[in-house]
Amino acid sequence: MFGKRVESYFGNFLFGIIFLICGLAGTALHYAFNINSAVPCIGASGAISGIAGCYFILFPTSNFDLDIYLGYWRVKTIPTRTYGAVGAWIAEQAILAIITQAVHASSVAYWAHIGGFIAGVALAFSLRGFFDSSGHDNAISTQELAKAASGK
Repeated sequence: MFGKRVESYFGNFLFGIIFLICGLAGTALHYAFNINSAVPCIGASGAISGIAGCYFILFPTSNFDLDIYLGYWRVKTIPTRTYGAVGAWIAEQAILAIITQAVHASSVAYWAHIGGFIAGVALAFSLRGFFDSSGHDNAISTQELAKAASGK
């Protein structure tokens, strides 16, 4: 859902770089909050959360159906936009991260989700100026990337 549009926006190569950076950022934040944990951090959820963060910035008005569940039963569907659906998800991740940090009750890397998401938001926000707003198969040139890196 998120990946296809974000990859189309940035192009294959830059999408891969963004994915890796978000994964590393998620891992870093997870370890910052769990430095003494014996539970290994395995998976790509921080990187995937980073792509959701990119989507949050690049496509803020996309339509979403936010489904509310009680156990396995769907209670309600709320039509919303990206900010509502993804915003609710990242808020949930933050709440669960704080709770599980306090009671050490989960092996889910919620901090990795948050770290990846923050990195995705930052990357999308800083790189979106290099692309037109159509979001179709854009690719950043090496010269533009070098310009961005040097701050000129």
